[in-house]
Amino acid sequence: MPHLKIDFSKIKEELEAEDAPLPSRPIIHPSPSNRTGSKKIRNCLVIFLIVVVLFWGKSLLSKPAAGQPAGFWTQLAHLVTSGDKTLRGESDDRINILLLGMGGVGHDGPFLTDTIILMSFQPQEKKIALLSIPRDLVMPIPGYGWRKVNNANSYGEVAEPGQGSKLAVQTISTVLGIPIHYYLRADFAGFKEFVDQLGGLKICVEKSFSDDQYPTDDYKTQTITFSTGCQIMNGDETLKFVRSRHGDNGEGSDYARSRRQQLVLLAAKEKLLSFSTLANPIALSRLYGQFTNHIATDMEIWEMLRLFQLGKGINRDKIVTTGLTEGPGGHLETLIGEDGAFLLQPPGGDFSEIRKLVANIFSEMTPEEIAAQEKAADAAKAASKEVKKSVKENATIEIRNGTFFSGIAGNLQTYLQSLGYNVPATGNTPFRDYEKNLIYDLSGGKFPQTLNFIKEETAADVDQTIPGWLKNLSTADLVVILGQEAEKMTW
Repeated sequence: MPHLKIDFSKIKEELEAEDAPLPSRPIIHPSPSNRTGSKKIRNCLVIFLIVVVLFWGKSLLSKPAAGQPAGFWTQLAHLVTSGDKTLRGESDDRINILLLGMGGVGHDGPFLTDTIILMSFQPQEKKIALLSIPRDLVMPIPGYGWRKVNNANSYGEVAEPGQGSKLAVQTISTVLGIPIHYYLRADFAGFKEFVDQLGGLKICVEKSFSDDQYPTDDYKTQTITFSTGCQIMNGDETLKFVRSRHGDNGEGSDYARSRRQQLVLLAAKEKLLSFSTLANPIALSRLYGQFTNHIATDMEIWEMLRLFQLGKGINRDKIVTTGLTEGPGGHLETLIGEDGAFLLQPPGGDFSEIRKLVANIFSEMTPEEIAAQEKAADAAKAASKEVKKSVKENATIEIRNGTFFSGIAGNLQTYLQSLGYNVPATGNTPFRDYEKNLIYDLSGGKFPQTLNFIKEETAADVDQTIPGWLKNLSTADLVVILGQEAEKMTW
């Protein structure tokens, strides 16, 4: 696994051309206050119209029968739209919208974006493509240097309260090499309240899975489990269903997560269409208030209506989902930050392949290609999970060279330290005639994950008989003896 070595030269040149400073340390910010006044009122109306138009628009905006007066919503559509108005990106047959999900007030890092999805819409072909962007992906944030992409919205919020998404749009647009025309940002509380206000959603879970790393509100982790079949989920359960990142049974990939998000969107649409209190002003007022406080967008009313008109006829089979995956054949590799944090970057720090993927996102993958990428992503996540577990054990590791090949102990030490392991010392064995790699466990079995990881990385045998010279010479928990076979290994 590589060191933290970022050389995004092309993108950095673009940023430096804009005189964007790159400080070495991130800023620590307070929580900005909510905006009020006319902007808030405008957002209220905008979000309310989103709900009405997107879910009931087909009937409300339909042409009235002969001899009948035009309905209110038809007249509204006429007032706020114009035949000569087009959306940004419409003339290029690609409208890009950045979807952001953040914790919101009451969560640790309330403006850090837990969910980042680029949605691209092809009006002529009636296609939608969803690209999930990992929050741990390192990229240059203008004015703040190389940071995880989930920081962009937060930094922007400090600079201009209520407008943090603009910096996220600027950052991701520059890195991916495409214009991002609009954004839509929501927080977890609003999502949960919306689902609960609907009385829950009927979700048909396609594959059962468990996730033992789901975060809790007190900064710990918990295990969540979903069983196959149709079931009613409340707001909290639905949020967990769409947020889960470490599920087993093939549900730990971005592809699987995108499919779950589609299931929830379809379920929400069905529930709204059959919502018994549609004509109840109290129920609508509650939905209206929830959206007011929890969703922000830069789309005007006429743009939303125009988007709906263009999006008529989109079926589920017209949705392309993809993600930036780790592992062999993937787009990303794991690296370790200076503070020991696990980060993601493109191989060699080069975004060119990711830019190609984004540019050609509507070139659909075959089912076999999708399955292969999902399998590779699952394997990479499983390996990363085991590394994290074993690092947390904090075993002390000592490496000794049992041959006359110079440098092999130092190479392994550098590799393990880059992963976060504690390897304070290397040395030689009294006898230099070892052929195979060996591991001596001086801890009495206290660090099984670390032992298993090093065993796999070095193809070593575990010797239970500890020699006398080693007992008197080492105080480490695990001692690795490198034999002649280590000379052909690369770490």
